[in-house]
Amino acid sequence: MPLRLRPGECHSSEPQIAMRDSPGRLCDRSALGNVATEISGQSVLQTNSPYNKVTAALASANKSKALARRLFYSFRREGSDVVLLRDIARFFPNEEAAEVAFAVFDRDENGDATRDEFDMATIQIHREKLALEASMRDLDGAVRRLDDVGFEANI
Repeated sequence: MPLRLRPGECHSSEPQIAMRDSPGRLCDRSALGNVATEISGQSVLQTNSPYNKVTAALASANKSKALARRLFYSFRREGSDVVLLRDIARFFPNEEAAEVAFAVFDRDENGDATRDEFDMATIQIHREKLALEASMRDLDGAVRRLDDVGFEANI
């Protein structure tokens, strides 16, 4: 049974989006998204989640470059042309996690990351994502063919 909400009614501190599932009945998209997320282990119906935003940005080269710029300007300190480890360390639970993340962007390993390095890193991640998706499609096709051959052999 869907959660009945009156327009503007909110049961948590998060903004709620109500959608109509049939005339006169409203259901809470955030609640549905939370349940679906718990069941599937993926963010479902939560289009504004950071994971979904990054995944969508990595879908194309232009969006990946825009993501790189957004990350660079979000991390860098005002007046600086580079991002340092200390600039991003505050966003991570520990120094080790910050170092691993910083290493992705510090391409020349000189201790700072420029905007060009952010661009190169996100474009590389975009290309690796595309290659992985293509490999998964190829693997899925190969398994399907093997299943077909195995099925025919059993007949």
